[in-house]
Amino acid sequence: MNQATAHSTNFFLDGNFSLVTDERDAQDMTVKGSIPKDLTGHFLRVGPNPVHLFSEDAHHSFDGDGMIHAIEFSDGKAHYRNRFVHDEAENQSECLILDAQDIETGPVATIMMPFRVPYGFHAGWVSAA
Repeated sequence: MNQATAHSTNFFLDGNFSLVTDERDAQDMTVKGSIPKDLTGHFLRVGPNPVHLFSEDAHHSFDGDGMIHAIEFSDGKAHYRNRFVHDEAENQSECLILDAQDIETGPVATIMMPFRVPYGFHAGWVSAA
């Protein structure tokens, strides 16, 4: 299913919920109006996006593999990238540990899980202290 052209009778696979089939990077995207120069940071969306669609009729949004979408705002510009959580070629998933005060430097650690983590793996931090 190509998200740009295909339509589905399943609400969870149509329109804004259409499948994204590839990982993308878009630098210096066109902006209508202006982004404030002091707006610096990332807008992140983590959610389902099936790598394999087993049944279009029976699909629900909780059935998807994970995908992270990020828009980075810096110096009045916007950059977009998305990544699947699961690495199909290696049959593993990654858990990225980020410093929330310094996201630009990327992960401070990556935990390799030797299996597919389904349903758009979300995480939250609970201190052991």
